[in-house]
Amino acid sequence: MKQEPRDFSRGRFRKKTLQAPDSKSKSDMLRLFIELSQIARREGILALESRINEIEDPFFRSGLSMVIDGMDPEFVSDVLDAELQVMEHRHSEYMSIFVQAGTYAPTLGVLGAVVGLIAALGNLSDIEKLGHAISGAFVATILGIFTGYVLWLPIANKLKIMSQLEIAQKRMIIEGILSLQAGDSPTAIEAKLMIFIPQSERDSIKSERGE
Repeated sequence: MKQEPRDFSRGRFRKKTLQAPDSKSKSDMLRLFIELSQIARREGILALESRINEIEDPFFRSGLSMVIDGMDPEFVSDVLDAELQVMEHRHSEYMSIFVQAGTYAPTLGVLGAVVGLIAALGNLSDIEKLGHAISGAFVATILGIFTGYVLWLPIANKLKIMSQLEIAQKRMIIEGILSLQAGDSPTAIEAKLMIFIPQSERDSIKSERGE
């Protein structure tokens, strides 16, 4: 659950990066919500205050704090949804950097080749030098295509996938927090949150619970 996101800010790459949540972290989160629901049903929602400092995810901790403070469920949902939307927008902005780089790189490569050919055709008297100049001009095209389709666009696609995984994890947190606030039973919370767990992990979770 501990994350160290990276982001681009003022031209610098800061220590805030997208980290794709794995199935283990989601499974651990499911177990945590079940445990919290058991405590809440036994001792009341205020009893969860002692567990807040154990939660390392700021998003999770913020939402649970609002629930413990007795804020309206609709308010809690609106705040968490707004924070999630801001995060999605931020991720989209960062991904667009690599998408644009991948889009423009091949065009710039072709432009470099054209400029190189113009320079090469300026000296047609020396055939040997002409051949080297033309081959050098096409290197720009190769570099443009390579960086665009092998480097920048795959990075953009990976960031997109990681963003979707992180957003799914945040939605799982929102659903769990609202279920805690509603006083749902541990069984009901497990059923709600299990949809966020990969199918391959569900059987192992159920076997741990003796089902």
